[in-house]
Amino acid sequence: MKRIVFDKSELIHNLKKEIENLEKTDEKEIDYHKVSENLIDISLSPLKSFQDVALLETIDNMDKQIANMNDKETISIKDLTRSFLPFDINEPYFNKEEDELTLMELRTKPEKFTIELTSQAMEKFSELLKEYPISTGINGMKEKENLELKAYLEVGFEKSIYTGVYEAKEFIQRETKDKNFDFDYDNLSRGELKAIRNGIVEREDYSIKDILKDLNISRNKEEKEIEYWNLFLSIKMV
Repeated sequence: MKRIVFDKSELIHNLKKEIENLEKTDEKEIDYHKVSENLIDISLSPLKSFQDVALLETIDNMDKQIANMNDKETISIKDLTRSFLPFDINEPYFNKEEDELTLMELRTKPEKFTIELTSQAMEKFSELLKEYPISTGINGMKEKENLELKAYLEVGFEKSIYTGVYEAKEFIQRETKDKNFDFDYDNLSRGELKAIRNGIVEREDYSIKDILKDLNISRNKEEKEIEYWNLFLSIKMV
């Protein structure tokens, strides 16, 4: 997905407005700091909201993951969100220019959603720095910027996933008649991902029948019963 929604006429209008203000203002009275801020705002104005992008990217990537899973596979939230990102540290998520603009926005003009993520994103950034070897010099600085953006994205994806959890949990409890059901976030089945995906968008993109078919609840129940029975037999034999 492209983050930039380019509106040429709006961009020209905003730039002309800033130039007119500069032309009308005496050079000694110009607040260069304010001018710089305005120009940054203008450069960021074509960007979609980071919250919207994180949400839309999460939905798109979850659909891809669901399509590639079978009904016996499970995946953790961490592995799921990490799979959305390029494996190569130097590979951009959007493209080089949009990644740079996105990081600039996150650093200089954070929205409420971004501010709420910052602490987690910095923790994730520290984790990624330990996982990926960083080069020295200018290349190392660029690699750190790439990791910082990916940390924000990964945390944004995770937060987006959790927006669908409550509704998905209620749905599964209702449809399976299991009031004690809860998600194991280290082992999410394809059916559970479908339910969460529906919860995120608040509509039934995946049918009830389709979700129930892919839930591992009954299978896990049977496995536990077999384990208990084997344990009982082993104790009895002793």
